[in-house]
Amino acid sequence: MTERAVADLDRSVTYDAEAQVLSAVFEVKAPTLRQATTLALRLARPLLREKPSAIAVQPTEQHQALLAHPPEMDLLSVGDAAQVLGVSATRVIQLLQKTPGFPAPVAKPRSGPIWTRASIEAFRTRRENHPLAAGRPRKHA
Repeated sequence: MTERAVADLDRSVTYDAEAQVLSAVFEVKAPTLRQATTLALRLARPLLREKPSAIAVQPTEQHQALLAHPPEMDLLSVGDAAQVLGVSATRVIQLLQKTPGFPAPVAKPRSGPIWTRASIEAFRTRRENHPLAAGRPRKHA
């Protein structure tokens, strides 16, 4: 891989620390999706410490169309997240600031953090499965 190719690739690499997912988007020229997949893996392999756990291959036109018109996301404001979790909006902010494992917002506009419904519901499910972690410690008499 040329130095220029690596430099181009670096601009399209992202890391989601919360999910511990490294993503790289790059374009390869190949006559079929199978050949594009093989080539992409061969080019990416020297840059990775571990074997990739997933790969998505799309024709360039389809990828560009999705970038221009992404699918609609089910997003939640602080108030919406509070309703899903059955807590106050203030508590949602406390969870965000102080609770390991609370989902990171996907956006932070001036109006306040925004989450995906799926991430808030997954957090709720984890909390329901570990009820002692959900609130303050029990008092002992």
